[in-house]
Amino acid sequence: MTALLDGQPSLLGWDQGYQSGAGSHIATLSDSELEYLSADYALAIDLFSDGLIRFYDNSGSGSMAGATLSLDFAGLGAAISGITLSESSQLSSGTVTATLLGLSSVSISFGDLGFTHDAYPTFELQLSLAPVPEPASIALLATGLAGLVGLAALRRRQGGQA
Repeated sequence: MTALLDGQPSLLGWDQGYQSGAGSHIATLSDSELEYLSADYALAIDLFSDGLIRFYDNSGSGSMAGATLSLDFAGLGAAISGITLSESSQLSSGTVTATLLGLSSVSISFGDLGFTHDAYPTFELQLSLAPVPEPASIALLATGLAGLVGLAALRRRQGGQA
């Protein structure tokens, strides 16, 4: 998965130990790790295999300046069919806008967020995922159907000779 903050590869991924460098904005999805931190550690982004995306404000200020996050989930195994704000009870002001960019990518913009408290407040978005059929499953189904058609043709041929 790849993440860009305000169009730049400035996020630090857990795969690289949250260190700056080439490819630091690329991370593997892990339900047990924060996938990304901003360079100043004020923003943490945690993604889950069920499509949940949780944002943490680590600044301690009770507010978060506006930004746009682009996420590309190449190889997700499911098409993204939608994205919604699912938990916003700790937000007191500001806006969160989520846009589906394609079958595997989204854009999330938030503007000047205020929180109800300043001890690591969060907000969450939920991806809606539609399973993508695996090519092997489709091939197996096609082979089974071809076998049934062949068996029916063989029975007709044998029935006509008797």
